[in-house]
Amino acid sequence: LWDHPLKSRTTRTLAHNTVLIDGKDQVTRERGGDVHFFRTSEHVKVMEASSRAYPNARLYRRTSALIDHGEGRNYVVDCFRVEGGATQDFVYHAGAAVTTVGASAAAALASENLYDFRRLQAISSATVWRASWPAGPALTAVAWNVSQPGERAFIGDGWGQRDWKNSDLGATLPYVVRRTEGAGMKTFFTVFEAHAGNSPFVRNVRLGENGALVIETALGTDTMMSSLESGTLTLPGVVSTAPLRGRFAVASVQGGRLAWTFVQK
Repeated sequence: LWDHPLKSRTTRTLAHNTVLIDGKDQVTRERGGDVHFFRTSEHVKVMEASSRAYPNARLYRRTSALIDHGEGRNYVVDCFRVEGGATQDFVYHAGAAVTTVGASAAAALASENLYDFRRLQAISSATVWRASWPAGPALTAVAWNVSQPGERAFIGDGWGQRDWKNSDLGATLPYVVRRTEGAGMKTFFTVFEAHAGNSPFVRNVRLGENGALVIETALGTDTMMSSLESGTLTLPGVVSTAPLRGRFAVASVQGGRLAWTFVQK
């Protein structure tokens, strides 16, 4: 779609899995960028980076980690921290119709204007809710959304054309928007997984002690901590040889025993 008349629909910030501040596009010049760490191991591949994509944002930093248990059993943990602006929207789009669990769609919002979405609906959710959609033959994509205080969620149909030859001109896709408002740091936690058949690898996601993320899998329980400063990951009921201290840490407990750990200082 490089020279397509609707190129702006693909290059705008709304078309990407990221955070929009005050509903505006990111700046494209003098935005800089810093990689704070990049580490790989057998089970964890993680990167943290930030930029000045919004001049009015004091913080715009993302930590993304691939947690890999081998044999195709893996998932991504995404942590997006922002501070600045009046509204902060974490946006991603699905490939097909979305089914929600732990949330319910309210009546269509005829009076609220959210970008250029159609069939906009508000989502009433618990602290953790998930959205799923077909991602291919016998493949399901799942997004576990960890809500923070004051966060609201919406689903609407947005521009979804993918063929530059216009065979799908006018196509739409479901967009999920998680919105916060006001001052202070906002943290958008999401766990993304894709699985074949009816047996997902990730079984549940919840918040643990001290803001840690607890991911229950078919093998056991993974606990993850992400912090801007050094912190300590605790594992209640599990005896560890040493505390896990750092800015990012993951511990996997399988069969009641500590299977492996990962720490980024």
